[in-house]
Amino acid sequence: VEHQKRFIDLAAGLGFEHNPVADGWEMWPDKWKTLTELAAYAKSKNVKLVAWKDTADGDRVPDPTDNYANLRNFLDKCRDAGLAGIKIDFLWGNPLIGEGTKTLSYMPVVYRMCAERKLTVNFHGAVKPTGQARTWPNAITQEPVLGMEAGAAPADAAPEVRERVDWVSTAGGGRGAVRELVELVLRAQQRWDDVLRQHLPP
Repeated sequence: VEHQKRFIDLAAGLGFEHNPVADGWEMWPDKWKTLTELAAYAKSKNVKLVAWKDTADGDRVPDPTDNYANLRNFLDKCRDAGLAGIKIDFLWGNPLIGEGTKTLSYMPVVYRMCAERKLTVNFHGAVKPTGQARTWPNAITQEPVLGMEAGAAPADAAPEVRERVDWVSTAGGGRGAVRELVELVLRAQQRWDDVLRQHLPP
């Protein structure tokens, strides 16, 4: 959890409004208590937390039984923990949904239920955006283009993924891969030194 606080500190220093808590948080002991404490810490730094969610995990949030009871339960816990939103992933790889009409039917359910709880939504591994943000202002983004997603990969990605991408980090997923990519991009844009001067004490 301490590394998550460092990311929050960095987000605050860079002036970012939101910071994601990526894959792995649901394996924390007493995950909801820990996430609540982390959200409070982020709030003290003027940063809002967004939690990543795998739709294909055991929670079965895409299951429509009892008016999406699993999804409602998950979103209630997110709201009660003080999160600002969710990043919901693997719609196309989920046997309950898959890519197509089931995804298109499921997404508005998520938008609506999140809006009712004042949560933002970032769909990852979804279909291309087609104006949802005009109806749902809590729809902050969709990340649907496989070619864009597969342009880089963490060191511990599957071999098939590493073979297809243009760049592979030296760090594993959840252990600095994104930070490494951000640094690479900022250095390529010749902005790295400016960012350090702006956001780190001398």
